[in-house]
Amino acid sequence: MKQDKTKIKVTSRSFSRHPVLKQELLELFPNSVFNADGPETGLPDIVEFLRDADGVILGLEQLNSAVLQQLKNLQIVAKYGVGLDNLDVDAAKELGIAVGWTGGVNKRSASEQALGFMLGLSRNLFFSAFSLKNGKWGKEGGRLLSGSCVGIIGCGHIGTDVVHLLQPFNCRVLICDLLDKRGVVDAYGVTQVSLEKLLAEADVLSLHVPLTELTHFMVNEEFLQKMKPT
Repeated sequence: MKQDKTKIKVTSRSFSRHPVLKQELLELFPNSVFNADGPETGLPDIVEFLRDADGVILGLEQLNSAVLQQLKNLQIVAKYGVGLDNLDVDAAKELGIAVGWTGGVNKRSASEQALGFMLGLSRNLFFSAFSLKNGKWGKEGGRLLSGSCVGIIGCGHIGTDVVHLLQPFNCRVLICDLLDKRGVVDAYGVTQVSLEKLLAEADVLSLHVPLTELTHFMVNEEFLQKMKPT
């Protein structure tokens, strides 16, 4: 199949509104169709939009088995961003639909935001800003992030980058992951521990795990009760 006849459809609104991404895609696939004006909550009828698509660039919309089975022309789904919890990967494989994504492509964006929340919550920046906006000045500086014990649950692309960004703060960093993260331990001097030990000792928790059956409702009452009071 020639590229100039291939129909790529983009469900992601942010991709569809990005002039550079649109231009690059159109140069390769002139018949591409974009969802620039669709609702933020997702396409109301994704099957109708994708019915004649050969390929999909997927945002946050749900592509489950029932939807995929109706897309007879579909050959590939490319995930815009990371996280595959909105795509039934097993169903795609059974139907012979290829799945493409690039792990860690937005790791710095996510890890910087995580660090920002750590600083903001530790130093009461959010609460102080809200009070100041309402005409109240309170000198409540919180506590230092520097020297704290930070626990990172899930040390993949993003979790490892959070470890990297924490280096200047001289924190004691504990990591918990299903895999052996000896490379991260050796590179950054962190300690890999069990979840129970991490919860008992960490002053700050940062979670960077995919949404799976194993992680769904990971943070429950039992989880919270095991946390250090700080």
